[in-house]
Amino acid sequence: MPLVDLSGTVIGHLAIFDDKPMREGPRGIAVMRIFAARARVEIDRLTIERDLRESEKRYRDLYEAAPLPILTFDLNGRIVAANRHFLNWADLSAEQATRLTYADFSVPEANEF
Repeated sequence: MPLVDLSGTVIGHLAIFDDKPMREGPRGIAVMRIFAARARVEIDRLTIERDLRESEKRYRDLYEAAPLPILTFDLNGRIVAANRHFLNWADLSAEQATRLTYADFSVPEANEF
């Protein structure tokens, strides 16, 4: 049974081996189609997970290698992440940085808005 992706391209084949032939009729073919569809969905899921891991790694590498300090804040203004450049510049550990907020880095007038 062909494994077909969402665009209709055959990406492989599914075969089940047994010591007796498959029964005649539409039921056997329907079961094979179900197995092939489930296998295709699993292949798609694994491909998406791999692509996501690769994308996250590229982002992490860029984030850490950036030549400027980068901070990520939550909605309350607390630092949730800081790249290595910031930690070195501020002479802080990652744990120490997460105790700081946006207000710790801004002038009082900027907080009046």
